[in-house]
Amino acid sequence: MVFTCARQTSRDRRQSYRAQFTISTDWTLVELPFSEFLTHRIDLSINTTELGRLGLVAIGRPFYADLSVKRLEIYR
Repeated sequence: MVFTCARQTSRDRRQSYRAQFTISTDWTLVELPFSEFLTHRIDLSINTTELGRLGLVAIGRPFYADLSVKRLEIYR
């Protein structure tokens, strides 16, 4: 599973910053520090003041994905 975030000013929706994590069938706390996000189709370092979108993406191969988020918090 991949968590993505993108810049507000990005015109190319494929440009993003991504952090991978492993999912489970049980509710699990997942902490993803912005410092661990990797760039995808963009050469700029992540700047959290310019983030405009957050998302969960199930990619890599065809499969059924049931994504549920109980709570989302941004932390420093």
